[in-house]
Amino acid sequence: MARLPRITIPGVLHHIVHRGNNKKPIFFEREDFELYLRLLSRYSFKYNFRILSYCLMTNHVHIVG
Repeated sequence: MARLPRITIPGVLHHIVHRGNNKKPIFFEREDFELYLRLLSRYSFKYNFRILSYCLMTNHVHIVG
């Protein structure tokens, strides 16, 4: 079941978590991490979303912005 849309309030931080199904890995090689960061950069610029911090792990990601 999909989650409800985020409530967006200007100036309020979001903590976004992206996790693999059943806690399975989403990154397997260094290139996977690098591609994710390139895409994150591209879309944060496109949608004017400022990323303050992030943490990439093999099976999940935390983003604060």
